[in-house]
Amino acid sequence: MRRHILFSSLMVVMLFALSACYEIHGVTGNSSAEIEQEHEVYAYQGAEATQDIVQAICWQEAYSERLRYYAQLPISTIDTMEAEWHFMLHDINQDGIPELFLVVVYDNGNVDHRAVYGIVEGNVALLKTAISGEIYGGFFISPGGAPGITRIQSTGVVARYDKFELSIASFSRVATGEVMIIADSFRINAHPVTEEEFEYIFGRLDEKEWLALHEITEANISNIIFGQ
Repeated sequence: MRRHILFSSLMVVMLFALSACYEIHGVTGNSSAEIEQEHEVYAYQGAEATQDIVQAICWQEAYSERLRYYAQLPISTIDTMEAEWHFMLHDINQDGIPELFLVVVYDNGNVDHRAVYGIVEGNVALLKTAISGEIYGGFFISPGGAPGITRIQSTGVVARYDKFELSIASFSRVATGEVMIIADSFRINAHPVTEEEFEYIFGRLDEKEWLALHEITEANISNIIFGQ
């Protein structure tokens, strides 16, 4: 009988925690500009004894809600180009919970990294908006799986590197590099460096592991977000 009562109590606690998780929803009624720029925080309340379990479940549910919201959000363009929302998922600070990037992909091959979301003290938070503007390039993972992430954009004969790191709720640039391809010239934070010094910060130029872009579909939400 005691075992039955204990099991029933645990089930009640878990149901309470899970119901709290499912209360995280996308914001409705705001314009697309407001949604893309405002700093949003979605909090959940859970039983203290099951906080770790709830967090492990809630980031998937919260990110799924964000993706479904962005999937139906119109994208304004200045001309006749077509564009679609995509997403990327990567654990920037290697804490076991990935961050979510929302990206606009244009039919000319350019991308615009609009926003990055993360989990901050159990809450879903918008860490940064307007990360890149429309560029030809993307993000690649730090060499050796080290914390951080690097964006590269190509402008003709110059390739620009921006390394970002995540500290609590701050997604910020920590280093900028430039490579003059035809002149074999390297700079970090506007100072000339050797190729070896450049690669120590940004990794080998020919060994970049690009962060994959995914269309926002139910299949990708299931496969990428939930890993099913």
